[in-house]
Amino acid sequence: MADEDDDLVLRKYFGVRDKSLRELYTSTSSDATFYKLAEKIERRAAKSGKTVKHRVECWLRKLCQQTSNYDWKKNRNHYATLLLEMLESGKLVFPFDKRPEEGPLKTLPTYLRPFASGGVVRAEKPKQTSRPESARRRADKAEDVVNIASAAVDVLHEHNVSRSAASEAYGSGFGYRYDAEIQLGACRERCLELEMQVNAKNDQIDRLERKLVKARKAHEVDVQRYRGKVSSPFNCVRICCGLWLTSPPPGPPACQQIQSLKDTYTKNLGEIIKRYTAYFAQQKRRAVTKASREAAAPLPPRQAARQDLPPESREDPRQVSPFLSSLPPAPFALRFAILTISALLFLPPPPLSPPH
Repeated sequence: MADEDDDLVLRKYFGVRDKSLRELYTSTSSDATFYKLAEKIERRAAKSGKTVKHRVECWLRKLCQQTSNYDWKKNRNHYATLLLEMLESGKLVFPFDKRPEEGPLKTLPTYLRPFASGGVVRAEKPKQTSRPESARRRADKAEDVVNIASAAVDVLHEHNVSRSAASEAYGSGFGYRYDAEIQLGACRERCLELEMQVNAKNDQIDRLERKLVKARKAHEVDVQRYRGKVSSPFNCVRICCGLWLTSPPPGPPACQQIQSLKDTYTKNLGEIIKRYTAYFAQQKRRAVTKASREAAAPLPPRQAARQDLPPESREDPRQVSPFLSSLPPAPFALRFAILTISALLFLPPPPLSPPH
């Protein structure tokens, strides 16, 4: 079973398709060391998540480029040793916090290289004593955010991997499945965004419907209130005056009609006031004439006792004009006339505006 796993590693990353070529590829010590490291790295990556596994595969494809340069092979072994140590620690940091860059493999920095004894001990960068603790914490958090973002970019841009380097992986069906998973995740995110937009539109429609129902109820209440007020003539006049003040300026035809009605009401009220004035003046003259006559003639004792009382009107009500007899009593009629005149005459006429 172990031989089959070893052959799978050779076929997947090294391009070896025959077991007899294993001795040719692992003939030198540097290649044999890298082969063992690659086998351990693959076993460790199999226990990790999809993001880490994908990034490790990208780095193995980068490190498995065949060459005869000894310095390049030594640098490659440094990368592999460091990658294995990070996988065992459970945290991928620089330079494995993102996908490998295009072009030739860069030389590993000195402070990241392992010791000659084979143990991997990362030399830490010199810390600045003047740097406050809060600044270091912010830098660590920013580094974690960058690592997460780079991991997401690695997953979303997996289809940009070279076809020639990933031919074996795609041949086994792994690459197509991974592309399908990425597309499925993007479709799910798009569906969530559309669902959120639909929910926002539904909430807006509900708010508009509630406003419409409230406006209809208020309109019905106003209609019922005005219907109750219009039942009496005095309320009708008051409502008309209120609408006159609050309504926008009407057009020229409406202004002319209103002006003609105002002139008619003014003329009728003037006639009413004149008739009432003449009637009361006639009554007064008759009372004065009667009093003078009674004062000139000698009065019996009973009539002399009652001379201080107001004279009684002996006017026949049938002699009064039917129009005056149908009018209400004097105080209420005068009050009604004054209110109507103040409502119709003393209001400023509406400005004439051109028709729209």
